[in-house]
Amino acid sequence: SFPKRCVACGKAAAGAMPCCSVCKLVHYCSRECQSMHWSAGHKAACKEAKKWLSLGLLNHNRAAVMYVYNWMGNDEFFELQRQTQKAIVDEIVGGVHGLAVPVNLSVTLQTYPPRTFAAVQMEAPTNSSSKPRCAHTLLGNMAMYPCFSFAPVGMPGAPLRDEDNAMLLAMLQMACRLVTSAIATCISKSRMRVVPGPFICCGGIASDLFWRKAVCRITLNTPIETMRNRTWYFKPDIQLVCGYALVRACDRVFGIEMASATITRIEAMNNQLHTTAPSEYLSREAWRKNILQTMDRQGVKADIDAHCASKAKKDKLRGGWQQVKKEFLEAALAFTDVVRKHLIEYTANMAGGSIVPTTLAQHLRVSEAEMTRVKEELAALDPQYPPDIQRLINRPHTQGHCEEVEGALVTLADGRKESELSITFKTQLEDYSGTDGSGGAAISFPFP
Repeated sequence: SFPKRCVACGKAAAGAMPCCSVCKLVHYCSRECQSMHWSAGHKAACKEAKKWLSLGLLNHNRAAVMYVYNWMGNDEFFELQRQTQKAIVDEIVGGVHGLAVPVNLSVTLQTYPPRTFAAVQMEAPTNSSSKPRCAHTLLGNMAMYPCFSFAPVGMPGAPLRDEDNAMLLAMLQMACRLVTSAIATCISKSRMRVVPGPFICCGGIASDLFWRKAVCRITLNTPIETMRNRTWYFKPDIQLVCGYALVRACDRVFGIEMASATITRIEAMNNQLHTTAPSEYLSREAWRKNILQTMDRQGVKADIDAHCASKAKKDKLRGGWQQVKKEFLEAALAFTDVVRKHLIEYTANMAGGSIVPTTLAQHLRVSEAEMTRVKEELAALDPQYPPDIQRLINRPHTQGHCEEVEGALVTLADGRKESELSITFKTQLEDYSGTDGSGGAAISFPFP
């Protein structure tokens, strides 16, 4: 809950205050203020804001929708977010019996014109048979919190581009900072009872955090030296990888037009995959089954089979359309090979720094013998990074100040310079203290 005030003049309500009859988000103290606000821009934004309130990341999050449309200021929004986060953490601790509750975090980037925001979602186990009060939905025994942390990662007008440019990298760095803040919030507000798992799931363009080998680092203020510096990693969603694998295979085998058509269908993905078991993440056969399942569920199988037949006829292939289909599947699997190879390299030092000190093999619940077999398989396959991903990887981590994304530099009282967006993060989020050269971040708070 939050106090009602006139969105036009800022006057607080002593009693009842009428709201917009369409979006039901903003309140007015008078007809004059409502008329003025309608003409100043509410007319254009009202129905769109109502739409966001009923779908996607902002579903039922009135404060976030109002913040997106500048109907709520920084101080009020982030204060409400901090209160909500505390209520969520308390709810999770109270809903599960045990010393620590493992939760899953994921991050996505979304543009709500004219600005790009990052959202951290949370899944938490619960013993309740009904939906917990703060949760949006209950799936099985998992309570879903789609907008645990939400913040802008760029200034108004800064475009979110899926290419290796300075603006994208600056937004990714801000997203990494938001995730680190969310992790610290979970741990500090629960006194180490709500603990995010070592991998942050990343979807859409946020998956570039995985390719950049970005990490979230938190420094725990504890006398146990080996527990002080903890690290979290990013891992792309299996469904996302399958979609990208199909699109890249279409481009490689059939050309860009077929790839573009496939992207349109993949973007609306809501699949039931063959397997999402952690132990299958490094299995080539599991990836093959998931890719085939994705094709069937998305209705692209018929189109791909038709293109295979057409290409076989055009090239006069003796193996017919089956030969082309085999080539297509191998092209898709080649991308998953790159993902597997990159994950193993990325987490080489995982045992020494993750919140639960385990190797990648232990986390995925596979034996060291199986891990050795996978490494030997990948060495034989020798997967190569696609050119666009290789360019992204090669970009230096130190980008410097990007004014279009971070805003102008402001000189602080002590003489230091900080960007406008960085000041928002430092003053509104969980005790943020800085970023390191790898794109990760460090937050220090008292350890219970």
